[in-house]
Amino acid sequence: MIHVWLSTRSTYSQHTCTNISCSVISSLIDFFFCVLELVETIVLDFESLVWWFSFGSRS
Repeated sequence: MIHVWLSTRSTYSQHTCTNISCSVISSLIDFFFCVLELVETIVLDFESLVWWFSFGSRS
């Protein structure tokens, strides 16, 4: 996910943002990818917790 974010960000920042709307869109895109990263991390942690509880409690 991080490499996707980096490649998207690098290609996007090559376009020089002069007007305000462009910089706002850029900030929104940054925020969106940041939230995606966070959600992905939480989901992965949650899955490992569920796995740990379901298999760890049996043994």
